[in-house]
Amino acid sequence: MASTWPKNVDPSLWRDAEDIVRTSNNLNEIESVCKFLLIPEDAAMMLYERSGSILHGLCRGKGIHKSKHRKAKAKEIVETIRGSSVSGQTWDGNWIIPAILSADKEIEWIAKELDTQIHSALCMFSFSDLVSFSIARNSSISVFFDAMSNLFNELAQNVGVDGVPANLLLLQKEVQHPLSRWIVSSTIESVTSPFSRPEPSDALQFLLDPIRKVFENQPSVPQVLEELRILEARFKLRINNRRTLDRRTLDDTPLSIDLTLWDSIRVGRLDHLARSHTDCVVSLFSTLSVGDVLQNLRGVKDISKNWVDLSDDISVCLTLDRKLTGEFMKLAKHFLDLKNVHSATAVGMALWISDFRCPPQWSTDWGVINPEGNFAGCRSFMDENHCLPCLMAYTADLRSSLSQIFRFAEYIGRYPINEQNVARRGKGFGEGVEQKIGHEEKYIWEETSRWADLWEWFSIWHCI
Repeated sequence: MASTWPKNVDPSLWRDAEDIVRTSNNLNEIESVCKFLLIPEDAAMMLYERSGSILHGLCRGKGIHKSKHRKAKAKEIVETIRGSSVSGQTWDGNWIIPAILSADKEIEWIAKELDTQIHSALCMFSFSDLVSFSIARNSSISVFFDAMSNLFNELAQNVGVDGVPANLLLLQKEVQHPLSRWIVSSTIESVTSPFSRPEPSDALQFLLDPIRKVFENQPSVPQVLEELRILEARFKLRINNRRTLDRRTLDDTPLSIDLTLWDSIRVGRLDHLARSHTDCVVSLFSTLSVGDVLQNLRGVKDISKNWVDLSDDISVCLTLDRKLTGEFMKLAKHFLDLKNVHSATAVGMALWISDFRCPPQWSTDWGVINPEGNFAGCRSFMDENHCLPCLMAYTADLRSSLSQIFRFAEYIGRYPINEQNVARRGKGFGEGVEQKIGHEEKYIWEETSRWADLWEWFSIWHCI
């Protein structure tokens, strides 16, 4: 059986993995090895040889009938653990080439449809499929990649006759999914480099490379399993659990194996963690203007990324250990004590995604950070406190209604600033507001003689 292991990974890792499935009584460890490290047929055969109590334990919660024959039961356990695999037949790209080469469809429609179909097909593969492909094993995702290659080859043959059509050049500017970009860009490049043979997997290196790195430097099985579980959780947050296209599903930033929050939580210094994270958030808010918010400029994106990264890291931690929900409620309490609603609501979102059931002792704090009702609880909290606000709850309001700008101002604290800083922020605010309120209301600002005083009243972000 050892001959079935990939040559690019230390053989001792596979022997240790096999020993776990054959001898360990830790069901979680057995499941992780079967999911990530063993060939499904080999895993099923090893489970078939285990005791009835181990098989029954692995069946628990998976909807597998215990009266099944042992061999069939072992096979179904492995299939359930690894997640559903699909074939490339789920992909139908027959419409793409006629649509691109004809002028019957709008370029924006073609781009959106191509992005959506490719993302939907990718969502159907499990993280285990990516692991198998990354370590040079047979994987059902290979069939999908073959379908992508066939589409590229057919498209390249069609455009190579008369040169690159204008539609394809326009489409290159509109497509957003990494695989869509690969198809279009590779086709255009094939006109000048007809003998190049690009691989569709190149477009997904942000998913595949982090997996390959897990197996470098002769790691132990426990280390490999923990790192793969982190990557799987991030994969689900970005790809599997997001069936519609958005900024996160189109992000090709490599999946991160780093999870310093996991170590910090296990050490238990939650007050120190809350303070250091709040200091970071304060620095982000201190350079932000209302004009940035209205126009969705860099400062807003940095704050949003901070919020999303914290929420995602907490979701990953909860995937690794569901018992940490109490620790994260304590962390949210520390954030609220520091009037850091921004970070507290990121904790709330992660808990909510994990189907958190709030115990009575946390009901007050959960009422503030619960994202239901567009963070209705945190809005009430901010009515009563100057704090680092939750932009997620107010950005849409700010951009749709001028009156909300003044309402939002009530949540912002103040600190002394120099005139140059006031002038700089005031300019950003004025430009943003002018775009939102139109020329008919511009006179409001032209007649405001004490602009700097007005700006200082509601736009200074330091509050701690």
